[in-house]
Formats: sequence, structure tokens, C-alpha cells
Amino acid sequence: KDSRQRSNIYRLAADSSKRHFFNKTALIMYEKAEYSDPSFVQNYIDHAKLLDEIGETYEAEKILRIGLEKTMKPEITVKLIKHYERRQQYAEARRILAFIYSDFKQHIDSINSILEGVLFEIRHGDIFKTLTLFNEIDKQPVVKSGVFVDLTETMRRRGYLDIALEYAQDGVKRFSGMPNNWVNLLQLQDCSSKVHETFSKAEALLQANSTAKVEQTTSFLLAKNNALHESRELLSTCILKTSPDLRWKIYYNAAIIEMNYGDA
Repeated sequence: KDSRQRSNIYRLAADSSKRHFFNKTALIMYEKAEYSDPSFVQNYIDHAKLLDEIGETYEAEKILRIGLEKTMKPEITVKLIKHYERRQQYAEARRILAFIYSDFKQHIDSINSILEGVLFEIRHGDIFKTLTLFNEIDKQPVVKSGVFVDLTETMRRRGYLDIALEYAQDGVKRFSGMPNNWVNLLQLQDCSSKVHETFSKAEALLQANSTAKVEQTTSFLLAKNNALHESRELLSTCILKTSPDLRWKIYYNAAIIEMNYGDA
């Protein structure tokens, strides 16, 4: 069998061993999978995840670093940055990014890794300098919907509401069919009339089976902005068109709304 097939067999064996808590066997199988096909990124990600789960964080980091050197794939960059970010090891995260930047011209996937670095710096570094770089990268076709979600949420958390609103609007303009972009835009509206207006636009552009999250976010925001009657009406509509086995979450959200904003 060729190297990719052997690698897949070893990884499947590792996954099976992990499910049955044979972690030592799983780790050996992951090593064999990596040896069989050093270019396949998922081997390193799954291997590192297991090591992280059993408390071997240093070994998990080593596997991810090896994976990055072997594959230069953005998925590894994301995992490494998140690994360091959780531990507040920002200098280490930046060293990984410097490695990616230095190899940029040799690997087309580097643009995705650099984009992840931009999001990291927006979370922890100089926002305005980093946004200049993001605006240059944004000219590339690789920028996806989730980037605007992450960017908007970070700006909102850091208190830059005007900038957050600008990118939220850009997100729904370019990815009008993605509910999370509309949720972010809704959360930046400061009165019930703007919430209504934004929701109407979202409802017109989203597919019917993808509006539940937007509807429930709108209900919360309407109640928060003293439009409790409209909030209840929207939730009622949402309940009626949701299958019975999924209604529990809407009932839960309705209860939270009533506790926080309902009549005394």
C-alpha cells in the first residue's frame, strides 16, 4: 500500500485505541502514521491533542512544531498559537509567527498562517498597526467569514465598538448567508429600532433553516432594549417553526429573558 494509505490505517488504529483508553498504543500508532506520511497534517494535530488531554503539554508542543516544519500548513499554526495563547506564552507564539513570515515566499499556505497571526496580534498587540496589515491581507481571496466574526468579537471585547461595527458590517456585506456575522452585527446595535432593522435584513438574506440563532439573539436584544412584547412574539414564532425535539433551547432562552427583563 502507498504511504498515505498506511498512514490512514495507523491513524484509524490510533483513534480506535484512544476511544478505548489505550493511550500508549494510540501514541505509538500516531507516531507510525506520521512516519508513514510526514506531509499529512491531521496526524500531528490528533497526536498533539491526545498528548494535551493526558497532560503532556510539552510533548504536544513538540509534535506540533515538528508538524509545522514538515507540512507548513496553517492548521498547525492555528493549533500552536492557541496552545501558547492558553498559557499566555505570547513570546513563543510570536516566534512561531516569525518562522512563518520568514518562509512566506516558499509556501502559498503561509498567507493563512499570517492571517491567524494578525488575529492573534489584534487580540494581544497593537490593534491599529495590525489592522493596517489585515487590510492588506484582506485583498486576498483567502479571507473567510470566520475571520470577520473573530475580528468583530475581539474589537468589541477590547472596547473598540466603532471599529467592531465597521468590520461587522463588512462581514455581512461579503458573507450575507452566514448567521454568525449577523449575530455580531446585531449585538452592536444600540436601540430596538436598529435591532429590528438589522434583523429584517438578515431574515431576507439567510436561508430559512439558518435563522434560529439570529432570531434568539434578536429576542435577547429586543428585551434588553425595553421591547419585551416584540421579543416574546419573535420567540413564539421561533418555537412554532422549530421541531419539538429542539424547542428546549428556545424555552431555556425564553426563561432567561423573563428572569432578566420580564415583569416583576
